[in-house]
Amino acid sequence: MSKTRPVHTVDRTEYERLQHTGLAGSVDAIQVPAVLEHWREVYPEWSGQHWAYTADDHDILYLHPLEVTRRRSS
Repeated sequence: MSKTRPVHTVDRTEYERLQHTGLAGSVDAIQVPAVLEHWREVYPEWSGQHWAYTADDHDILYLHPLEVTRRRSS
């Protein structure tokens, strides 16, 4: 069993910016069911609707599940 992790969350404005630049989108774009199955196991709190690329310290992009909120967190 994989260790569970929290899902990265952004507000709608940030999601739209990421989507516009090709760094986020709907899970409909992911064509490998095993990716979604793995995410559901590792991120059980994930709603299953969005994904995003995130960069590490070396600017290498990794595909991750994403949560989108309606408004900016205060």
